Amino acid sequence: MNRVLVAGLKLGGSLASSATLRRESRRLAAQIEEQVSSVRLNAAVMDQVARQLNRLTKNYVPAMSIIRLLVEAQGVTLEGEAVKNRLPGFLFDMNVFFQTLLSRFLQENLSGHSVVDEHGLRGMIKYHPGFNPQRRQSPTPRPDYVVMKQGSIRAILDAKYRDLWEKKLPREMLYQLVVYAISHQQRPESTILYPTMNHRATEARINITDPIHGNPIGQVSLRPVNLEHLETLVSDSTAHGRRERRLYAEQLALGTT
Repeated sequence: MNRVLVAGLKLGGSLASSATLRRESRRLAAQIEEQVSSVRLNAAVMDQVARQLNRLTKNYVPAMSIIRLLVEAQGVTLEGEAVKNRLPGFLFDMNVFFQTLLSRFLQENLSGHSVVDEHGLRGMIKYHPGFNPQRRQSPTPRPDYVVMKQGSIRAILDAKYRDLWEKKLPREMLYQLVVYAISHQQRPESTILYPTMNHRATEARINITDPIHGNPIGQVSLRPVNLEHLETLVSDSTAHGRRERRLYAEQLALGTT
């Protein structure tokens, strides 16, 4: 655990944009490295760590979860091999990190539901059998998460690392969410989860209507994820913290308050 912690601190220090965070990460790594050596991070090592986590090592869980996210976002997953030429910090894929972070949070805290990553909406878009001369495979839309309960879809969610409170929603993102919404006839809704540091950010909703008669046919929600609030929740190991995490997971996934 400590060897992985040292390597994780070094990795975090190499990626951080804050000079203070880089310095502190390297200081802590050097301090622990006086007692243990570092280890080369890869998927196999992180899987080994996961198997060793128990009630005696529960204090390591937050750090190991963050390290795994960093490792996965860096692409250190192929057959247990570490990437030889690591990408510079400014090329770190925050979309992947944010998507993985929310997936873990929802899976661990959304009670009574299952969260399926990149669930294919099979059969929604098909080539007409008589008009597919090149016999191409029909495309399958894949939202980032589908929330299921007792075998039925309760919510279709996408995560994008773009502060939509401060910036406009790109048309291509909106069109993608519209496709997801109308794919679910019983509940034609979809949601984009976006990060923000603005405590005034609240949910926005876009109605989809029939352009001829104006009848409602669906809805797209733009739901903020307050990063400071999320950090506070995941750091709280008390019963109150666990209850608040469940409530926030319901709010993010289902729109409940």
